[in-house]
Amino acid sequence: MLALGSRESDAGATVNTKADIRFDVLAADWLPDWVKENLMEQEKNRMNNEGELVVNSSRHRTQKCGAAGPMVEAYADMAPRQNYDDALEKMQVMIDTAAKPPTGPSEETIKKVKTLCAPCVFRRSRPDARAQRKEGEPEAPG
Repeated sequence: MLALGSRESDAGATVNTKADIRFDVLAADWLPDWVKENLMEQEKNRMNNEGELVVNSSRHRTQKCGAAGPMVEAYADMAPRQNYDDALEKMQVMIDTAAKPPTGPSEETIKKVKTLCAPCVFRRSRPDARAQRKEGEPEAPG
């Protein structure tokens, strides 16, 4: 995993707050193959040409202001770390989502399928129904 910080321009000031994390999915031997496949499929727009998952964060943005005092400067030094932590949390959610085993159909879907298939099952269970209808109908004039 590679963590990078980058500079962002904001209204004439340059702020060191953006955090980029690059994670080589295929090289992660601790992830099962099916999780890697799910992750690469679910996050295909975040994958680069080298097969790395790129996650970035710039949620926490602040800049140093000399006249504002030491508290603002201390927070400005924390912003890159907070963005790094935020990007790690985003990546963890992506991996957790990819690692969830597939679930079966919902109860609603099962009921809907049963409702739609009920007439078919009824007709299939009565193979002689067509013959009985033909016997009872008068012949069409020909």
